Amino acid sequence: MGPVHGALFVAYVLLTLFLWRKNGWTGQLLAIVLIDSVLPTGGFWVARRADLDARRVPVPIP
Repeated sequence: MGPVHGALFVAYVLLTLFLWRKNGWTGQLLAIVLIDSVLPTGGFWVARRADLDARRVPVPIP
């Protein structure tokens, strides 16, 4: 299970970096999300953050 866990962690970090650029998060918010990724139950805290909710972020019309 170790390699699977490691691959999922790498995928989480890459997805976080993608969303950071796409949603225009601040550096502080990026740091919080990445630090929470290594804390036990940190992912649950990230999932409940209102400022990360994509439904509240206005999407620019191309």
